[in-house]
Amino acid sequence: MKQSMARMTILGAAAAIFSCLFVLSFGYAQHAPRPHGVRIDVVAPPGNVEQVRHSLDDAAPGYFDVRPVPTETLARQHLQHMSTSGALVERPGAQPWILTAGAEGVPLQQAVSKALGNVARGQGDEQMMVDVVPLPDGDRAGLSVFALELGLLVPAVIGAIAFFLMGARTRIWVRVIGAVVYAALASALVWVSLDVILGALTGAPWALLGDAAMISGAFVLSVVALHSLFGLKGTAVAAIALFVVGNAVNGVAVPTSMLPDGYRQIAPWMPNNAAVNLVRSDMYFDGHGQGGPLLTLALWFGVAVVIVAAADLVHLRLRHATPASVPEVYATSLVDYLRSPRPHAHRRTPATSDPSTMSEPPLDADSVRIAIGETDRTPAVVVTLAIPVGEGQ
Repeated sequence: MKQSMARMTILGAAAAIFSCLFVLSFGYAQHAPRPHGVRIDVVAPPGNVEQVRHSLDDAAPGYFDVRPVPTETLARQHLQHMSTSGALVERPGAQPWILTAGAEGVPLQQAVSKALGNVARGQGDEQMMVDVVPLPDGDRAGLSVFALELGLLVPAVIGAIAFFLMGARTRIWVRVIGAVVYAALASALVWVSLDVILGALTGAPWALLGDAAMISGAFVLSVVALHSLFGLKGTAVAAIALFVVGNAVNGVAVPTSMLPDGYRQIAPWMPNNAAVNLVRSDMYFDGHGQGGPLLTLALWFGVAVVIVAAADLVHLRLRHATPASVPEVYATSLVDYLRSPRPHAHRRTPATSDPSTMSEPPLDADSVRIAIGETDRTPAVVVTLAIPVGEGQ
């Protein structure tokens, strides 16, 4: 009873600590979002470009990076290629236009529109807002990418835990097979749900299938790799990396360029952020800007496969050394192996009643063994002294 109470107390405290980390992480990411060096194109005479730059620097120093652009067409192209986040186009004899891309993220669009609107009003001009890459009617808030990311992440972590609990004493590639099946089926179901049924992410079904397969594969294989590194304790590492930090910097509630220091730098290297930006790129920007997200997901996927392969090689080595302990060998994590390179070598030879069939004791035995048996003529007492490893060698 006391032990159960102690365990529940520890679990409750651990859950509270995890909750605190979760709140701190999301609170840090979302409590004061602001642009950091967001690129703004300005189509205007050189003197006017400098005036816009000074106005933005005075109102919000460090928020925007103003670049002169010769034509409105080029400014629109930059927005469509995700190389800029807004543009101010001065039109002789007419009101200026403020160009944005709502598909890049509603919070960022609002920040850019407000800043450029203040500049135009400061010059006494009314402005026209133009959304060059708008969100479709089926995804007006732009949250479908978050539904995809979270919908692939949570089952991936739960599934990887189940794979470990059910297959910890089998060869690790059995768990990898489960991960592959999950990634294939999950990507197909995501496409059916978000494209066919809801009509939220439409227009590029093959890209959506490929993106979902890569995202789910990176998620589930990362957790499988962490389990092979740390055992079941790897679940805690996965939870902190993918839930506490990864979801806080995924770029949905707060776009990457509006995250605070630290999180803004690591966000592009997290699979959560890469998942959101990859799907946005393929669904709304014709694949422009997908290089970074693809690289990040490929790195997570590749490193996970390398760790799994290393664990399998270690298991094969241990299996050849102790063939009678195959289940225990497969359950050995890489960290446990590094701590004790021969975790299964300390085994004593069982006693036998026939001295003629008794095997020699292992060299690393730590005691004197006495065996009593009978021969055809007389009882026999056999005393064997084993010298511990490191003593007398």
